Amino acid sequence: MGHVVVINKQKQEKLLTPELTWNPVTKKVYTDKQVTILSQLTGEKLYGLGLDANQDFSKYAIRKVTGIFNVQTGI
Repeated sequence: MGHVVVINKQKQEKLLTPELTWNPVTKKVYTDKQVTILSQLTGEKLYGLGLDANQDFSKYAIRKVTGIFNVQTGI
């Protein structure tokens, strides 16, 4: 609680949120609070309200997402 910062060195991403909860049984982390994810590789800035993730942050889902991100054309 307070000012939570999680750094994923492999993906070069940083997660900022005021609160993050870890469930050791399911090995998941989550929050209903404001989240910001910053990518050092792409410069993308994702914002949202709420997040669900694996405890190692290899996969995550942001609820009510907004932000500045790159979109590939031709898909």
